[in-house]
Amino acid sequence: MLILKSVTRRFGNLAAVDGLSFEVKKGEIFGLMGPNGSGKTTAFNLISGFLKPSAGEILLNGQKIGGLSPHRIAGRGLVRTFQITSVYSDWTVRQNIEMGHHLILGGSLSTVADRRVDLEASCETILTFLRLKEYEHRKAGLLPAGLRRTLSIATAMACRPLLLLLDEPLAGLNASEKLAVGGSISQLRDNGVTIMLVEHDVRSMMSLCDRLVVINFGRKIAEGEPQEIRKNPDVIEAYLGRSEGSYA
Repeated sequence: MLILKSVTRRFGNLAAVDGLSFEVKKGEIFGLMGPNGSGKTTAFNLISGFLKPSAGEILLNGQKIGGLSPHRIAGRGLVRTFQITSVYSDWTVRQNIEMGHHLILGGSLSTVADRRVDLEASCETILTFLRLKEYEHRKAGLLPAGLRRTLSIATAMACRPLLLLLDEPLAGLNASEKLAVGGSISQLRDNGVTIMLVEHDVRSMMSLCDRLVVINFGRKIAEGEPQEIRKNPDVIEAYLGRSEGSYA
């Protein structure tokens, strides 16, 4: 579904991403890991259009997207959330999700009838699926951190993504909130949404992801299923820095 071919991004003489290649397959949860400063955020910004690659190709379903604007990339089905939960605090949960439909509505909610998009039905589906129904009339700013994070995912889902990029979806959450948000992510995958995520919580990455890529200094050092990554000596040295048993 998503393919990176020798993607590089330079800032002056520094290669923040250096010849990075991998493939995200349809229907999986794919993780991008690495220590601080490894190039994860730069890679996410390249994929989602917030940066242009200096070299290499990025393809979504066989079409080149490298260098396109974030809006055009989102319009092709690749939608991103951000580490800082981006919700309208003074709007209700339902209003946030309604606004999330702007991509399929051409930027205006008034076009719903013209385009025969059943906004109410779509909102109901998302609210129910992500277990937000009981909070639909509550202001987003009054929600606890875990529910705000779920709402940001719900808003992204309103864009009907083929591929959903999640930037630190578990950051700042307590253990129960991580379980709830992680459960929502797995449920999305089980219902046909392909997901790529960056997350510092190693245990959660190992339990959530079907496959992972680990980068360091902008270059790929490992790729595989969680059990392979957990045992990889280069990963342990560069990122985990502990014994294998710490990540079971």
